[in-house]
Amino acid sequence: MQSDLQGMSVAVEQVVRALGGQGTQLSKMFRDLWDGTEVGRILKKQKTLLKRGLPFEDLLEEIDALRGNGGEHEKAADLILATRILGSVHHAVQIENQLELEQLLVRVLRAATLTHALLKPVDAS
Repeated sequence: MQSDLQGMSVAVEQVVRALGGQGTQLSKMFRDLWDGTEVGRILKKQKTLLKRGLPFEDLLEEIDALRGNGGEHEKAADLILATRILGSVHHAVQIENQLELEQLLVRVLRAATLTHALLKPVDAS
């Protein structure tokens, strides 16, 4: 399951690129694509969390604290999580708990889904 989580973060990067993301860093693509929104503002404010070179497990407490603020902070935290998992793809995931891994996987998928919803809104009429 650990490698599934990391593989999904790579797939999310490709989805975001297909949605118009430019550049080589998922964090920059998210910041650019979400620019002009409250989530984009939060991402810019959390730039150091996006770029810190630590394994994502070491940043999970900070990411979860941001997510705990609710609303747009929750979205931004999941985008940051996807970025940090991708950033540590060359390191073994240290989390063993299957439920926790599944929850993280859902959050990574949510990052792609939220970005798709932002860029390709469905007309409900």
